Amino acid sequence: MKPETEALLNRDQLRHVMLVFVDPVGQLRGKLYRKEKVLAALASDRGGFKMTSPALSLDYGDAIYELPGLSDETANFGDFDAYVDPDSFWRLPWADPSQNVIGFLELGPEHSAYCARSLCRKVLDKGAAAGLTPVFGMEWEFTLLCETAESLSAKNYANLQTSTAISSYNLVQLQASQQALYEDLVGHADAMGLAVDTWQEEMGPGFMETALSPSNSILGVDQAVLLKFLIKQRAAAHGMIATFMARWNDAADGQGGHIHMSLETDGKNAFTPEGPGLTLYHQFIGGLQAYVPEFLPMFAPNVNSYRRMQPGIFAPVDTRWDWENRQSAFRAIGPSGMRVENRVPGADCNPYHAVAAMAAAGLRGIDEGLSPTEAGALPEGPGLARDLGTAAERFRTSKAAQEVFGEVFTDYLAAFKQQQIAAITSQVTDIEKRFLLDLA
Repeated sequence: MKPETEALLNRDQLRHVMLVFVDPVGQLRGKLYRKEKVLAALASDRGGFKMTSPALSLDYGDAIYELPGLSDETANFGDFDAYVDPDSFWRLPWADPSQNVIGFLELGPEHSAYCARSLCRKVLDKGAAAGLTPVFGMEWEFTLLCETAESLSAKNYANLQTSTAISSYNLVQLQASQQALYEDLVGHADAMGLAVDTWQEEMGPGFMETALSPSNSILGVDQAVLLKFLIKQRAAAHGMIATFMARWNDAADGQGGHIHMSLETDGKNAFTPEGPGLTLYHQFIGGLQAYVPEFLPMFAPNVNSYRRMQPGIFAPVDTRWDWENRQSAFRAIGPSGMRVENRVPGADCNPYHAVAAMAAAGLRGIDEGLSPTEAGALPEGPGLARDLGTAAERFRTSKAAQEVFGEVFTDYLAAFKQQQIAAITSQVTDIEKRFLLDLA
């Protein structure tokens, strides 16, 4: 246990610690544990905690899906062993000092195939073991609504008010009008120790973006999860909702969860503007073009995700790459600080899945010596699926996904997404009523 973690947990004021598990859709689910239980676990095998198996079958709003062995007629709905990561503790500066620490759990070896954090750690560790450590930084785009959970329901989720009335890309005047919120977000992120590089107004009413500094460990993905949690908590404290829906209304642009990634060898960027480093760079992009379509549910996980992937709103519709082009799926950045920005993930992604899938696709491209298309050229092949059903079926049958992530996870995630589709498409929508109630 690091000295700073020991100091954090041994404070007299602290009585309980929140231990969380990140569920399949990226939500934090957890319990408050007595501090003594957590300290005893850290002093032994880090175990003694449980995660109920139904948590692996829950979608938003606790919609539960029937998944083989987890929540179908063969399941016993028992508990799975979970273990705390001693490096994963963070202080929540807005919480009462008696319970203002949060830490991350992972499932034990028997069920680690279902654990998003374990899966991501495995992919990152494999790259590091091969001498090519993924270095990544995440961006979150989100919209601030001057609404509460009660007002959303009362308005039937229509005619919602954004925090700014007009689009205000990097407009300092409107940043200043929200100064109290900016100060709150920045101050709490700094107090937590989150390595946030930037906060800014994006191109749309109430539309904002924040970006994290690069990281080469699972703790960097934890920071992405905690940053989204912080934004939602502080927005609520100001009487607002922060939405990370991939596309929250017909007039809005899509909201991305873009990932910048490079590879590190002996502490240096393995991507270079020429020579072997440029070959690696091209092979990495070749891997993204080949395998991101097969891994797409890990980047675009919801039915709504595909509302974002439409022409004309700076979201990818195919797998082109190009230098400094934000209309391409893979934006090549260089020659200084060479990296690839993957613009496929939406802000609704589970960041553990998205980082793992990007690293796995790029590294596989290097292993197989794949070449990308010419910059700006459209690749041959099926490209990005236009809906979650097609994406989930491609993922389920992908040999690459089965080899990289395991057949258990591949079958599990595909089945989860197919059940989500069935749950949503069985509902009568407002647009159906608008056109069919009178005219059909």
